[in-house]
Amino acid sequence: FKALPTTIKTAVEIGSSLGYFSLMLSHNRGVNVTAFEPVIEYAELSNILASLGNLEEKTYFHGTGVTLRDISQLPDSDLLVSLNVLHHAGNFYDSEEVKAYGSWLEYANVYLTKISEKFPFLIFQCGNSARGIAHFEGEQAVDVLVELLESSGYLVRNVGVIENPSNITYSSYS
Repeated sequence: FKALPTTIKTAVEIGSSLGYFSLMLSHNRGVNVTAFEPVIEYAELSNILASLGNLEEKTYFHGTGVTLRDISQLPDSDLLVSLNVLHHAGNFYDSEEVKAYGSWLEYANVYLTKISEKFPFLIFQCGNSARGIAHFEGEQAVDVLVELLESSGYLVRNVGVIENPSNITYSSYS
């Protein structure tokens, strides 16, 4: 979060899982966060955690996912957080839409363009496969994702790499 401008006051998170990043944005930065998690039990637990941390006024978790069609209905916010969600398109959601665009990369470009039109800042992480099929060559992940983000309207300021998976230590590269 260090690279984020201090002017960010509101955020949306898609695929919040147990809410760690949303809760940390609220707790550490005072950001009002609306989060979406398709596993209802995770969203419910995240709301309990928000309450236990006295963050229920700043953070709310909805027990639903977000599809391409839902983007326009998301609340306007300064920031969107999408960590390890988009690579699931075509398998767990938006199967017909991915087919209609002809490839996952084409779909991802449309999805991220809609996101960029609504959210000026983005924290983004993307896996590379769905059901064992790679979306792009793993060795080219940074180049492919930077090109995808920039063609969607974002200026990439930092690229982070997980250096120590056991304690999720990130290194940031400009």
